[in-house]
Amino acid sequence: MQQRFPGNANGATARIVFVAPPGGKGADDRATIDRVGAEAARGDQVAMAVNPFQARAVSEDGSTAYAVVTYTATPNDLTDATRQHLRTAVDHGRAAGLTVEVGGPV
Repeated sequence: MQQRFPGNANGATARIVFVAPPGGKGADDRATIDRVGAEAARGDQVAMAVNPFQARAVSEDGSTAYAVVTYTATPNDLTDATRQHLRTAVDHGRAAGLTVEVGGPV
């Protein structure tokens, strides 16, 4: 796991799961996931965001992808702005037609 999803052991971690709708749009879905991941990576307190395509964290049928965002702050020290930034990025993925869920302290 550490090789595929490196990060700060002391920092908070958010897991983002993307699920394409049945009969998904292939390249369009990938572009949306890339955009959401890039947007999440630009947030304050972000140490790194791992792209699921680079990490090979995509289901065999391509319908589900799993990204990880690692923060420089502990869960208790994440700011409201940091949390909102991730929520906004995730909402952009949902608006594009993907099911997107987040796990972790954000």
